[in-house]
Amino acid sequence: QAILSGRLSPRSGGERRPICVLFADLRDFTTLSEHLPPEEVTALLNRHFEHMAQAIHRHGGTLDKFIGDGIMAFFGAPQDLPQPCAQALAAAQAMHQALATFNAEQQRLGGPCLRMGIGLHWGESYVGYVGARSRHAYSAIGDTVNTAARLEGLCKTSGWPVVLSEAMLQTLEPAWRQRVHPLGEQALKGRSPLIAHGWDPGQDTP
Repeated sequence: QAILSGRLSPRSGGERRPICVLFADLRDFTTLSEHLPPEEVTALLNRHFEHMAQAIHRHGGTLDKFIGDGIMAFFGAPQDLPQPCAQALAAAQAMHQALATFNAEQQRLGGPCLRMGIGLHWGESYVGYVGARSRHAYSAIGDTVNTAARLEGLCKTSGWPVVLSEAMLQTLEPAWRQRVHPLGEQALKGRSPLIAHGWDPGQDTP
């Protein structure tokens, strides 16, 4: 809709705006792929991505790209959202619920089940068209994006299915502090440490 209206055009340039960035990645998918034909890997990923895309879009997110078995999305651009961080968390919960449905299907089919981690961070980014004149895409760039990706990596070491930053938590209702588990200051690769929190959407009832 934004493209058709002319509001999003490569000629119009981008803008700095606060957004909530979501990175999702499957656990141990490289090892799983080693034992499956590439056609089966592709079919498995496509089914998984269909579930995830629906969850993201249902909560107002912009699905930026698929990166191997990972997903990058953001909330708050180009569509203005009343509560980008709350909607990103709702999307993360919907994604884990969709994964549970997907895994139930896999069990019926006798196929492998999947596990997923999600990292979330809130901050200012440059949002606009990125790339060459011959090929470009609408995307977000900046430390906020890099930090969200690093927080997703903490899911592997912390054991939490969702890890979010303190900056994001501060945008939410105070009651959220009772719903997350403080992880303290965490060292992030290539970046200064920040305070992070773990959340299990499968065991959380708002």
